[in-house]
Amino acid sequence: MRERFRRYFHELVTAHTDEHDVALGFAIGTFIGIVPTPFISFPIGLLVVLLYPKVNKLALFGSLVLWNPFTMAPFYYLNYQVGALLFGGSSAEILALLNDFTFHRLMSTSFTALRSYLVGSVIIASLVSLIGYVGMRSIVHDYYRRKARRERETKTQKSLSRMTKGRRSKRRAR
Repeated sequence: MRERFRRYFHELVTAHTDEHDVALGFAIGTFIGIVPTPFISFPIGLLVVLLYPKVNKLALFGSLVLWNPFTMAPFYYLNYQVGALLFGGSSAEILALLNDFTFHRLMSTSFTALRSYLVGSVIIASLVSLIGYVGMRSIVHDYYRRKARRERETKTQKSLSRMTKGRRSKRRAR
């Protein structure tokens, strides 16, 4: 699993050279993944890729895979609570509906709960996307920096080995 993640990350950072595009793809995919878009998150991702071709496709679709219903479970409650904080709703209303069920109460509670959930989802998705952008950009930047350092060290080692081979062959020729 770890090796698979490394290969995926290597493809991710080598697929496009700009760290902004990788981080932006991850952030957009995170936003699409967290905002409730059941069954249409991948088509929305395709639309984003078609409209903005510079966005890193692997980062975008990788983050969509990351934000699946299993990893989103804790966010469902958090999204609702953030929205309820803004609109004054609470989970007690939903429990009251179960005790005294009427169609009118169902409709009013559903509207309030859905509004709270959707607004909370947009707020949480925006925050997590921003954090994801900053984090992914930092990770990719560090990766590129380490890669450049390894390449410099490799070039230095090759030039040193050429220099020592040249000296050895001159000594043998004498």
